[in-house]
Amino acid sequence: MVAQNNECMSSAVESLYLSNTDENIRKVAREHDDFLRYQAKREATIKELTDENATLADENATLTDENATLADEITRLRKLLEDNGIKP
Repeated sequence: MVAQNNECMSSAVESLYLSNTDENIRKVAREHDDFLRYQAKREATIKELTDENATLADENATLTDENATLADEITRLRKLLEDNGIKP
């Protein structure tokens, strides 16, 4: 090989190798950082949606209870109207 016999070429080859190796290491590090950011964002989104789902489930339960209470009140008022001879 030409670089083996020429000290200047060997030095250039080594510099290129180190430069490319450094770039590859930086690329892998960037990809790793990107992955970690993606994972953190994904986990935060999952937590946010889980919390929102729990809140909506609680609101739904409250509204269901209110609906049942109002239905009972409607039934009571209709019976009161009928007992007093008033057609609803």
